[in-house]
Amino acid sequence: MQQAEEKSGRLTGNVLKWIAIVSMVIDHIGFVLIETNYDEKGTFLERLPWSKEQILFADSILREIGRLAFPIFCFLLVQGAIYTRNRKKYALRLFLFSLISEVPFDLACYKTPFSIDGQNVFFTLFIGLLAICALDYWKEHSIKAWGMVAVLAVLAQILRTDYGAGGVLLIVLFWVFRFEELRRNIVGAIWEVIGIGVQEAAAMFAFIPIHFYNGKRGKGNKYVFYVFYPVHLLILVWIRSLL
Repeated sequence: MQQAEEKSGRLTGNVLKWIAIVSMVIDHIGFVLIETNYDEKGTFLERLPWSKEQILFADSILREIGRLAFPIFCFLLVQGAIYTRNRKKYALRLFLFSLISEVPFDLACYKTPFSIDGQNVFFTLFIGLLAICALDYWKEHSIKAWGMVAVLAVLAQILRTDYGAGGVLLIVLFWVFRFEELRRNIVGAIWEVIGIGVQEAAAMFAFIPIHFYNGKRGKGNKYVFYVFYPVHLLILVWIRSLL
C-alpha cells in the first residue's frame, strides 16, 4: 500500500484530533444546550439573564466554530485507512461505536432514546470507510468502484446519517486526492459549500490546520474519540436536564 509522504509541520494527527474534538464540543454545547432546549415561544430563553437575541447570537458563534470538526475527522479517517494494518478491524470499530453512540445521539438531538430522524456521525464515517475500501479494492474496475460509492452515498442519505451523502463523498474526495495536498484542500473546501451546504461555509477554515498536518500520528490514545463522543453527549444531556 502506498504511504502518504511525511512532511515538516507543526501538527500531528493527534493534535488535529483534539482540535476537532474541541470544535465538536463547542458545536454541541450550542445545539444541545440552546437549540434543543427552548420552545417556539422562547420559554427557556426567558429564564436566562440575557436577551433572546444575545443567546441566539452566541449559539450561532458556537455552531460556526463547530463546523471545523467534521472535515478534520474525515481527513483523519482517510489517514487511518492509509496507515492501518487491518481495515476490517478499523471498520468494525467504527460500526461498533456507531451502535454504542446512537442512544446518546438520539437523546441529545431528539430527546428520546431511539429516533429514525437521524443517525450519528460514526455511521457516516463507517460508510465513508466502506466507500474508500471499494475504490481501493476495485481500482482496476472504475465502474464497479464508483457504482459502489454511489450506492453507499445513497444509503447514507436514506439512513439520514449525520452529513448524509455529502459527508460520505467528502471522505471519498479526501481519499482520491490523498497525495495531492493543494487539490485536496481546494476541492474539499468547495465541496463543503456546494456538496454539503452553504451553512457549512465556515468548515473551509478546517483546511488550515489540515494543511499543517505533518504526516505523523503523534502521541495519544487512538480510542479517545471513540469513547469521548458518546460520553460527552450524555454529559450534555444531563446538563440540559438540570437547566
